[in-house]
Amino acid sequence: MTEFELMKKQFEKWVGYLEKKSIKYVGESMDNPEPFTAGAGRNNYTIFAKDFAKQTGINVQAQPWCDTFIDSNFIHVLGKDRAKILLGGFSAYTPTSAGYFKNMGKWTSTPRPGDIVFFKNSKRIYHTAFVYAVDNSRIYTIEGNTSGGADVVENGGSVNKKSYPLSFGKIAGYGRVEYDMSGQNYLDGWIKEDGKWRYYISNHYVTNTYANYKGLTYYFDENGYMVTGQKMINGKRRVFSSSELEGALIVTNNDTEFKILDYDPLNCQNSGGNSGGNSGGNSGGNSGDGIVIIKRRHVYD
Repeated sequence: MTEFELMKKQFEKWVGYLEKKSIKYVGESMDNPEPFTAGAGRNNYTIFAKDFAKQTGINVQAQPWCDTFIDSNFIHVLGKDRAKILLGGFSAYTPTSAGYFKNMGKWTSTPRPGDIVFFKNSKRIYHTAFVYAVDNSRIYTIEGNTSGGADVVENGGSVNKKSYPLSFGKIAGYGRVEYDMSGQNYLDGWIKEDGKWRYYISNHYVTNTYANYKGLTYYFDENGYMVTGQKMINGKRRVFSSSELEGALIVTNNDTEFKILDYDPLNCQNSGGNSGGNSGGNSGGNSGDGIVIIKRRHVYD
């Protein structure tokens, strides 16, 4: 995939996301976000601002976030150094971000897919979006902190796909993003590095999050390495296999018995059925917190 294709895929996955009414509803990271619509409100709390602060040291939580949406996703997928080359710098203030492109000589009035469009009102540039497609009459965008209305909505609270006529009077111009279009092989899936496993999505390894793979659940630490053995996660002890089914999530039931689990921590939905109980047999059973037992085995010292 080219860098443009990676970014288009990344932005599309956030369509439908709603800002939150308080920080307590914001998820752990962009790798492990909260449910898109849970805790929705009008106070500009987002997972993008949370990661942007980690990525850049710039804390703009609870502030308008259309620009933060752009920068945080570029950094998340392409890395901070590459994103800075393409965007010219990082800012949550749209006039500043437009200025980065102008300073690089990358400001244009003729759009192409992958550009960053900037909108103006009677006073200044005030909104921005990712251009994912262009035809003979319109541009098509994915933008944060907007709504589904036909006009520019600069503080609408959601991620939406929109479109505008090429002649739309509120378009100030476009920042030209010079992607690597060579289609180089970006890392995806399981990669063993320094004798330990990482899981890559679009050239970015996941961190501090669960991941489901072939019916089993794994956890990756702050450095992106798959966890084995015991680890405290959000105040709960979790045990991960160190040998058979390496890295698969298990939890202790007592001193001699382990349960191998299938767990969807993002949606708290089990992937097995609700039939069966929590004791005996191999049938699935809901344990009450989104965990379904799919196999049981005894382990003896």
